[in-house]
Amino acid sequence: KSSFHERAPPAAQEGDEPPPPPSTFESAGTYARLTISLTNFRRVMPRDAAPLPEGSLPVIASEEKTLTAEEELEAIVIKAIDAMAASFAEHHLSQANTYPDTEGLQDFVRLLQTQGAYGKLRSSLQPAMMQFVNKMFQNVPVEQMPSSGLCGDMRDKGYSDIYVLLMEATQRVLARWIDDKKKMRDAPLWKAPPAQDKDETAQDAMLTRLIFECELSTQWDRAIDFFKRRLVLNKNRKNSRSWFAYGRFLRRLGQEGAAEAVLRCVSLDGLDSCAGEILLMGGLLLAELQRYEEAHTLLTRFAERSPESPLANYALLCLYASWEGHERMPAKFLDLARRPAEFFHGLSSSEIRETCKEWYDDKAGAILGESEPLPPDEPQEEEDHEAEMPEFPDPADLHPSEDPADAAPLQFVDILLKLGLASPALTILEPVAGFPILTERSLQSERVTIQKTKAYMLQRRFEDGARELTAMLQKGDRHRDAWYLMGECLYQIGNMQDAASAFETGSAFLLAAADPVPALRLGTCYLHLGRWKEAHQKLNESIEIRPTALAWQGVGMALYRSGELARACEALQEANYFDPENAQVWANLAMVCCRQGPEQTY
Repeated sequence: KSSFHERAPPAAQEGDEPPPPPSTFESAGTYARLTISLTNFRRVMPRDAAPLPEGSLPVIASEEKTLTAEEELEAIVIKAIDAMAASFAEHHLSQANTYPDTEGLQDFVRLLQTQGAYGKLRSSLQPAMMQFVNKMFQNVPVEQMPSSGLCGDMRDKGYSDIYVLLMEATQRVLARWIDDKKKMRDAPLWKAPPAQDKDETAQDAMLTRLIFECELSTQWDRAIDFFKRRLVLNKNRKNSRSWFAYGRFLRRLGQEGAAEAVLRCVSLDGLDSCAGEILLMGGLLLAELQRYEEAHTLLTRFAERSPESPLANYALLCLYASWEGHERMPAKFLDLARRPAEFFHGLSSSEIRETCKEWYDDKAGAILGESEPLPPDEPQEEEDHEAEMPEFPDPADLHPSEDPADAAPLQFVDILLKLGLASPALTILEPVAGFPILTERSLQSERVTIQKTKAYMLQRRFEDGARELTAMLQKGDRHRDAWYLMGECLYQIGNMQDAASAFETGSAFLLAAADPVPALRLGTCYLHLGRWKEAHQKLNESIEIRPTALAWQGVGMALYRSGELARACEALQEANYFDPENAQVWANLAMVCCRQGPEQTY
């Protein structure tokens, strides 16, 4: 009877429609009250993990704490002595030409007394002293107080305590101030940078790994949150390389704020001292935001460092290709990029980057100047072979290579793809402004196909990437990286069967695996296809290369589906160790433990 309670039906009002007939469960007019008890609590991780920094997480505001009399007095004393220590040091330095030491405390107190500063300090401390004394002795009866001393009661002891507290605070503040001054004076003598805190280094490594895993599993919000928490660490807060990595990360995700993160690197290092790749990426990101004048400033500064380098001219080509009103400029910088280094001898950087048409006509030829055509090849007589040889496929047809004349633009494309800049890369790989940049031989090569596929994948155009690779692999299928890229494209589309086949083909090459992602992807495909044993094997291979929470979670689910609950629980505990804030891991771990029986739940 205690487990069921009656529930009276609501009274009907006049004009109301008759209520619907009750269901089978409601017809009894009762409801059940359940009780859940949790027993045999166990650890959810096999070992303790390093705590993550709070970073940008919301901070719960705490109630304002009321200071006690002792705390208020301490704060006032430290603030007052700190202010007076500076004047004492200046006086001592002018007299002895040396910094004061701790033995100068009496001189300091004597100086305060002669100048009246001590009296001012005492008068400023009087309210706090009165509050301190009154609170300490407000419950002491008068008859119990002594009749000797300054006041003739127990307040004398309180004033003595205050004097001791004042002297201790004075000594502590002076010693701290002197120590800080000595460190500042000796700082230039130290050459080695200060060692990083071990806990902070462990947190940085853990956050870097979690960012990598969240990016693999397309958990963008968690990845951004982890990166922000990484940037608040002391070692990364003013580190331009960390902010540059954050800009590249945002660019890969297609999120806003990549340009601001890269510009922060410029402000940290200075325009003249920052790395060239920072100037390059910042300029091209600003060009995509149509902030062309700022982009021109960064890219011209990048070009000034090596005027004869074709990479700088290709960067300016990408800038003017999207800048309205400068349709003739891409052809100019394309021609400059193809010029030999000897052409730039004797020219200053300002002349090289000058955009006037008159200068270009005089120094470099026509705006749309084209290189002279090569003379036609002389016809060669074909040799007659007596014995007819078997026909083998031409290696150039199976694995077409790029034109050696396009080595510089293809190197520039590799740099752009490394930085996550897909649009400028496609500007080089595809015809722009009505003329091609690469030769037809290079456009048909495997290297360009791989580069275009990577650019499409950065733009989340996985169908276009798979289409490019399909045409390439039909000519020659002996290309491991192409199969891995094909598998990734099919995986992102959701075609797990074909993705698994592509990853299997790529894994068949007898090369040492150094990247855990292909094995992780193949194991995940097997999980979706219900091939538990193969999934367990491939995910273990990924863990041997680099342990991740994703791989351990996949191992746990493969073991769970195979009925090995104890081993599945251990694997999920490892996943919880590597990612202690993953709700999906918590849910799977709880599910496995519930399946083990009531005595195993926690």
